[in-house]
Amino acid sequence: MKIGIAGTGAVGGYIGGILALANHEVVFLSRGTNLLRMQERGLKIKNPVNEEIIYKAFTHSLDTFSDVDLIILSVKSNDTLIMAKQLSHNISSSTPVLLMQNGVSNEDIALKYFDPTRLYTAAVYLTSRMTEPGIIEVSGKPRLTIGSLNSGNIEEAKSLTHLFNEAGIQSKTSSNIMQAKWKKLLWNVTFNPLSAYAGVTVGQIINQQELREIAERALVEGMQIASHKGFYFQDELINQIFVGARKADNHYTSMLQDRLNGKQLEIESICGYFLKEATKRGISIPVIQSLYNHLATLKKEAFR
Repeated sequence: MKIGIAGTGAVGGYIGGILALANHEVVFLSRGTNLLRMQERGLKIKNPVNEEIIYKAFTHSLDTFSDVDLIILSVKSNDTLIMAKQLSHNISSSTPVLLMQNGVSNEDIALKYFDPTRLYTAAVYLTSRMTEPGIIEVSGKPRLTIGSLNSGNIEEAKSLTHLFNEAGIQSKTSSNIMQAKWKKLLWNVTFNPLSAYAGVTVGQIINQQELREIAERALVEGMQIASHKGFYFQDELINQIFVGARKADNHYTSMLQDRLNGKQLEIESICGYFLKEATKRGISIPVIQSLYNHLATLKKEAFR
């Protein structure tokens, strides 16, 4: 299968790399120093046991995506609109597109540019980090939950799940994928904004009482918004998220990685999304609001 990776960061690079190692033809879309380094020396994926170097097609041109069998869209949420527009002009309308991104707002954007019957999304649980251009470090066991945005496409979603399982990435199919995506979003709003603002890992948030209390309050606020959107979670989810996060003690969240690398933060797709939904309903979510304000200040300072 020929697969196009639209966004070769810590997620897209790892997923594409594993698919390449499983003998699929993979084309990686990237730019800047990351692209140059991969063109020079390949894409290196390191785990605690070994490392692999992938020598494939690394490009900045979407022309090479015209005949792919599957697109994996893994750019940052800030770039979804532009990338979706560009892809829609470069691929067949029948080409399946699988989103691997944070948040739950990217799906609404993608639906404007791709055939809903060919659009899929995934909740991605992956502790990966691009430590330098062209080098990705990963720990733990990556997991994917995959589903179709068209309820009638469950068999096609199962085929995608099979593709990743065959490649060695633990995957399952969901008939209610947006419920799964909301659960991941709640994980994100618990850890991502606070880790980026405080400059700490997931484990440091869990272990420091003050930080943990802030994270728990952000999670509760997020669950409140989720329920208003029709996605209901039991209070036991709070404990589940913190217990599960122990597996990622040393993990630099994607937002913290972006801050350290001087990249734009996904403020709007995480904090901003909750604030918009809260405003519509006249609900106060002070912790998420405070985190948003602090991160917005950091953003302004970074780009002065």
